[in-house]
Amino acid sequence: MLINDLVSSATTGVIAGSLLVVTVVLIGVSFLRPLFFSLQEYFLKIFWFFLEEKFELLVVKKSGEIDVAVYENPARKNLFSRVREQGIWRVRSFVDRQFYLIQNIIEVVIAIAVIASFNWWLSIIIFAGTLPELLNEIFYGRQV
Repeated sequence: MLINDLVSSATTGVIAGSLLVVTVVLIGVSFLRPLFFSLQEYFLKIFWFFLEEKFELLVVKKSGEIDVAVYENPARKNLFSRVREQGIWRVRSFVDRQFYLIQNIIEVVIAIAVIASFNWWLSIIIFAGTLPELLNEIFYGRQV
C-alpha cells in the first residue's frame, strides 16, 4: 500500500493521505524519542540520588548501633571501610542490572505480542529462540 502511494505520488505529483500520515508519524517519533530518553535520564539521576541517600543513612545507622569493641576490630574495620567505599557502587550495579532485565523482558513480551498478531506459531518459535539468552542474562549476567 505504501509503495503504491509512493509510485502514484511520484507520477501524479499529489501526495496520498497515508503517505502524509506515515511522514508525520516518522517526524513525531524522531522528536519524541530524544525527549523520552532525556526524561528517563532525569528520573534515573533523581533515583540515584535517593538511593545513595538511603544507603548512606542505613550505613550510618548501622554503624551507630555497633559496639565500639566490634568497630575497633581490624577485620571489622576493614569491612566497614570497604562498605563505605564500594557499597553504593555495588547497590547501583545491582539496581542497574534489575532495570536492564526488566527492560529485556518487556521488549521480548512486546515483540512476541506484535508477532503473535500476525502469526501465532512464529511468536512461539521466536520466544523459544530468545528464552535461552534471556535465562543466561538472568542467571549469569552479561557475558562480555
